[in-house]
Amino acid sequence: QQKLPNELQTLFINSPGSNSGSVQIWFRAGSALERDEHLGIAHFLEHMLFLGTEKYPDAGEYQSFISSHGGTHNAYTSFEHTNYFFDIGAEHLEEGLDRFAQFFIAPLFNPEFVTREVNAVDSEYQTRIQDDYRRALDVFKELINPDHPLAKFTVGNLSTLLGGRGEDALRQALLDFYADYYSANRMTLVVIGKESLGDLQAMVDARFSKVENRKVKIDDIEEPLLKKAPLQFSLKPRKELRELSISFPVPDLRARYHEKPLNYIGHILGHEAEGSLLYLLKTKGWAERLRAGSGIEFDGGGMFSIDIELTPAGMASVDEVSDAVFEAIALLRESGIEAWRYQELADIAKLQFNFRTRPEEINEVSRLAHNLHYYSPADVIRGDYAMESFNAGLIQSVLDELRVDNAIIAITRPDLKGDRESQLYAVPYKLSLPADDVLERWRQRTGLPGLTLPKPNPFIANSLAIEEGDENAPDVPRRIINTHRVAAWHMLDKRFPLPKGNLNILIRSPSASRDATRQAAAEMWVRMVRDELNAFTYPAQLAGLDYSLQAQWDGLGLEIRGFDDKQGMLLDSIASRLANPEWNEVRFQRVKMDYIRDLENFQHNEPYRYLSQELSQSLRRYRWSASDRLAAANRLGLKEVKAYSRELMSATQIYVQAHGNYSEADA
Repeated sequence: QQKLPNELQTLFINSPGSNSGSVQIWFRAGSALERDEHLGIAHFLEHMLFLGTEKYPDAGEYQSFISSHGGTHNAYTSFEHTNYFFDIGAEHLEEGLDRFAQFFIAPLFNPEFVTREVNAVDSEYQTRIQDDYRRALDVFKELINPDHPLAKFTVGNLSTLLGGRGEDALRQALLDFYADYYSANRMTLVVIGKESLGDLQAMVDARFSKVENRKVKIDDIEEPLLKKAPLQFSLKPRKELRELSISFPVPDLRARYHEKPLNYIGHILGHEAEGSLLYLLKTKGWAERLRAGSGIEFDGGGMFSIDIELTPAGMASVDEVSDAVFEAIALLRESGIEAWRYQELADIAKLQFNFRTRPEEINEVSRLAHNLHYYSPADVIRGDYAMESFNAGLIQSVLDELRVDNAIIAITRPDLKGDRESQLYAVPYKLSLPADDVLERWRQRTGLPGLTLPKPNPFIANSLAIEEGDENAPDVPRRIINTHRVAAWHMLDKRFPLPKGNLNILIRSPSASRDATRQAAAEMWVRMVRDELNAFTYPAQLAGLDYSLQAQWDGLGLEIRGFDDKQGMLLDSIASRLANPEWNEVRFQRVKMDYIRDLENFQHNEPYRYLSQELSQSLRRYRWSASDRLAAANRLGLKEVKAYSRELMSATQIYVQAHGNYSEADA
């Protein structure tokens, strides 16, 4: 890690065996800095930047060079940052860097491309105008404090960029934005290559030292997100979505990364084991999924959100669901701040860091370029995992922000008849502030039967021993069981000696997907099993032990992966639930509705996603369209799905492969 004389922070990683080099630049200059007369200018600049430089004036030269040498390139703009990145064949990294550096030294911003790129930005806006995430964000922006930068329209379109002012005025605004904010002291650069660290540093120093340091300093945002709270509104989605989101403005806590109070709070409120908020809501048939954690972060503040995907019954009882959320917050505030819970999270984070899988280089440069802005040099790699200081007072102070009179409550419901429409995305919505008696009920804890704090996690690996194995064993899987019903293969991984393993199991049945009814029944059955297992397996997933269970054309596919120490405990539970699931009618109806909604929403996917899924289906031996499975699902009841599961499990062959830190006897 090195800071250049112009204050540009750099980080170099030597990867001797790599076939490619990867580069990423993060600017702390995003849409938050835009002026009202040219909303979308940061995004527009991102488009215009790559269209020629003084040294390489051909507008397509950079793109052509990267793609012709086995690479990819892209960029994106967010609220606080703009990111530029590429990868390329390892032998051509220096040439790619030379071209890349020029965009931040002497870009041309040729006037002849203004119209084309404005239309490209507008096309992005038009393409995503039916995206439900952007639609919800549009309503949110209309209702928060209009003086807060987050209220701005950040994508940009023809109207906001040009707006009758003309191309010359837009280009001048572009030049001004670049001159005002694209400064070396607001940049971080990460490079991964096969060259030595000294050679990588020399490559960068010779080029990026020329980036101008304009000594830009940007103040924290002091405007509050809300002028009046609480705020509650409902909006109508395009897809069949039912959601309750309760968010709270919180301080900017990125400097407290050694303590991570939001991780602690999100861990408990987002827990899914028995006694958790989600577990109780599922038991009542009100919810499908829940996420709790930090949302957007910016200099001066951030958001903490609890997002719940509701069933139709849950939407009908949305006030009671909100009651439960505030009960869970109150329980955490009163008795949930404990050192052992924090230490458990810290132990898991340490295991994740010490034994993490090597990420793709293009993803790693992105993570590290971001971290250079917020972490000390010593913590750039490990800062995401650091939990080194239990600070009960800090956690309590953040919990104090999660109060009723600081809440933003958003309800997404397809049956809404809105009395307003958002300006940019034409979303029907309605302000629906809670009554005084409801607010008072949320403030006063009355108790929620069955709601408890998480128990100690039994899945945290204790044994991290590495199997020695036979040095002469071949580096290919060896069959160790072979009967007419079961075949199993084993391979000890000597190349990557980690206390982890992958257990792959195929429960094969000839009639698994012979018709659309069987495929729909299999998918619902698997969803029921996964749902039943969720409370038990959630702590395992937290501890780095995950599984997947999928209905396939030839049967059921099960994979268990992660730390091998407690895999047997997890496999026992999955196998017993598969053989004898709890055939609960409430669970079945909730799972069936969720499955039907997914099939109905399939047709509303973006065209490229739709085509990708259709292609995947067409390559299968048995092919049943979403509409075929939807028709079958509507006909199926619990009795039929139960009968199908018994048919499949009674006529099977089982294939197993154990690859990783397993002895042959263990396998």
